[in-house]
Amino acid sequence: MDEGLRIVETAVRGLKEVQNQNSNLPSGSDRSVLLAWRDLGGIFYKGCTRITFTVNHRPMRLNTEYTPEGFEQVQRRIIGPETNLRIIEGRLLMADFREHGLRCRIHPPVDDAVICVFTEDQKEQALENILHYVRIVGEAEEDPASGKISAITIHDIQSLAKDQEEDAGFYDIQAHSHDFWHSPSLEDLAEQQGVKPVTDLSALIGTWPGDVDDDFEKLIEALRHRNRAGEREQ
Repeated sequence: MDEGLRIVETAVRGLKEVQNQNSNLPSGSDRSVLLAWRDLGGIFYKGCTRITFTVNHRPMRLNTEYTPEGFEQVQRRIIGPETNLRIIEGRLLMADFREHGLRCRIHPPVDDAVICVFTEDQKEQALENILHYVRIVGEAEEDPASGKISAITIHDIQSLAKDQEEDAGFYDIQAHSHDFWHSPSLEDLAEQQGVKPVTDLSALIGTWPGDVDDDFEKLIEALRHRNRAGEREQ
């Protein structure tokens, strides 16, 4: 058989088994395959109810359906046995890929950052999600005094959609970043910051330059005289 067809057939045939909680992980399916099916299953969050695969290179067609229920089972296989599992959403930052300890930090929108520990086979997945808003599932270690999570051993990292990130109140670093040496125009800055033209001049009343008698001019004049006299500016 053509190698490409063999891979497709093995994947589609295995998909039926990985969705069954009573079956073992089929031959040819490992963590990377489960992660691929998990990533594809993200479409179920957007209203899709069923994905159908048909492999028709043989006289007897091979049909497999991927369902939201099967998607949940795939995620359970990735996570593994449930032992004090917690879910944390936030931006993934500060990764350390040194041999003696693979760690990163997740920064939730409101709570303190949490140290995350991951394994060698999760290194690429962690690297791909640096600076992104993610959902982490893992085994948590808690501070006995405060009850807060002090560290979490990652079982799964899932990159979340941009709309979920914006709902959490995060600023999109990548979308608003620009080359250090590039000076954006005023129009570009206004667009990035969502600044709109003023349609009602009365909205400016009471803003800059402030009240007439706020002594601002006197302060500037005093600073100028001080500099002329050679005094050190505070």
